[in-house]
Amino acid sequence: MVQPFAVPMRDGTILTHASSGLSYLVPGEDVHAVERLAVRRTFRPHVVEALRRFVLPDRDVVEIGGSFGFFTCYLASLLDPMSGRVLSFEPNPELARLIRLNADLNSPLAPVTVVEAAAASRPGVAVLHIPAAAPSEAALMPARADETFVGASEIEISCERADSVAASTRTVGLIKLDAGSGTLDALEGCRALIERVEDIVIVLRWHGTKIERSPLGVDGICAFFEEYGLEARVIDSAGECPRSFWNERNDREVVDLVLRRSHVWDPAEPSAGAS
Repeated sequence: MVQPFAVPMRDGTILTHASSGLSYLVPGEDVHAVERLAVRRTFRPHVVEALRRFVLPDRDVVEIGGSFGFFTCYLASLLDPMSGRVLSFEPNPELARLIRLNADLNSPLAPVTVVEAAAASRPGVAVLHIPAAAPSEAALMPARADETFVGASEIEISCERADSVAASTRTVGLIKLDAGSGTLDALEGCRALIERVEDIVIVLRWHGTKIERSPLGVDGICAFFEEYGLEARVIDSAGECPRSFWNERNDREVVDLVLRRSHVWDPAEPSAGAS
């Protein structure tokens, strides 16, 4: 049985050790993250397993929504330090600071570059709303009825296109995206990456209710998938992807997906039309 581990630090963070062998400083006020890592010693284990299966060690990873760096460091641990790197977008300055600290804490890893900006369709500035009790749930477009954002602080942040920041001379093998209502806007800023890499993998957190609030809604993001021939499959509890998302889609559910071009999926796996 895995024993809980949590050490309060002077700066208000909590030091935890994950079952992967990596250590993390977690925001002390983020009760959900602290509980997952201090008690369960992991965070979304099905996604951890899926990333292990799909990451190519010699290619770069673009992470959109780095939070405090849990997946950032795990991704960097899967890469060849000589040929791969993680480019992590995180607009919340405090969380960006923790990504850097956690990368240093777990050194040596593949290089981690933190972009202190929101990944978007165009460069500029925006307002980030940061809930006091859940800073990792910060959003550009929170719902007015969402009690999480009552009393949230607001800061002005930068926005950048991911495909402009990622070097065109390097090959990106995977994009990990957790952007809530900003999902489609972030994908728009990845167009050049998706067009350039035929076998690219996108691991995406589908927030149905948040995506509905975005300007083009669910239809807009589905049209984007179709434009690039991206087939979405649900990550199951074992980190595998046996089921098509479209056969059982519920626009309001929260689910983790893997997207690849249809012809790249292993033909031995269930097709998009399988139930």
